[in-house]
Amino acid sequence: MRIMRRRARHLLVAASAALVVLGAWSPARAQAPDDPPQGPDQAVTADENGQPARVVKLIFRGNRKVEDDAIKANLHTRVGDRFNPEYLRDDVRAIWRMGFFEDVRIEVARAPNGIAVLFLLKEKPAIRKILIKGNDEVGLDKINEVLDLKRDSILDLAKIKRNAEKIKDLYVDKGFYLATVAYETNRISDTETDVLFLINEHAKVEVRRVTFVGNQVASSDELRGVMQTQEGGYLSFLTSSGTYKQDAFDRDLMLITAYYYDHGYINVKLGKPQVSLSPDKKYMYITISVTEGPQYRIGKLDFR
Repeated sequence: MRIMRRRARHLLVAASAALVVLGAWSPARAQAPDDPPQGPDQAVTADENGQPARVVKLIFRGNRKVEDDAIKANLHTRVGDRFNPEYLRDDVRAIWRMGFFEDVRIEVARAPNGIAVLFLLKEKPAIRKILIKGNDEVGLDKINEVLDLKRDSILDLAKIKRNAEKIKDLYVDKGFYLATVAYETNRISDTETDVLFLINEHAKVEVRRVTFVGNQVASSDELRGVMQTQEGGYLSFLTSSGTYKQDAFDRDLMLITAYYYDHGYINVKLGKPQVSLSPDKKYMYITISVTEGPQYRIGKLDFR
């Protein structure tokens, strides 16, 4: 992103034949928008009373998909306000934060009755294709259900990263606890790019054993009985028992705590579960430590 030091007559003629270039701007890198821009000489931008001239027009060039009004909503510089070169620093930062542009330049010109500010923008490329590679165990239709990335939308790396995490969460929910999802962007042209999600499924992880440590009052079988997460066995491939799901296991910890509450152990504490994998990373072993505490009974009930 740069605020360029050059005259802009040839850029502004197409926008308005009445514009006359005023200012010169010193270069500034897009990565350092905090540096205050060096604006036009105050005498050049002053009106006949020596006051800063008013901004009478905001002009946008280069934005194909992002509407002018969407950009204006983020700007500090407003039509009708007195021109303030310090506002341009905030404008550059605001446009940059929108995440839709890879280059921004600002130029200033004299217009009838005031100042015109020209924003020269270069949009990030639009997404042409969304490609998935490496999905053998989970169908493409299931993956598409969790994606909110759309073709023809402007490239947004933060959104792509969130969608990669959604795909990983889908795999975890299916029992592929070790699955990883990476992404690549392949620039096709100045205006288009392809997005590729690379999936490494690894082996499906099966919960082979859930062990409790420290439980004296409640047996391990009783505690495992309240859990949705179950240990796998020989018929796991038919019943899906033993499949590890993070959200289900989190609920299991709450159910175990509630089980103790129902039996009067209101100070029960569960330690952080310890998870280990077999050498071939096919089986998971979970150990949960329990501090039961004393049992409480109702001493007296009063009605008034």
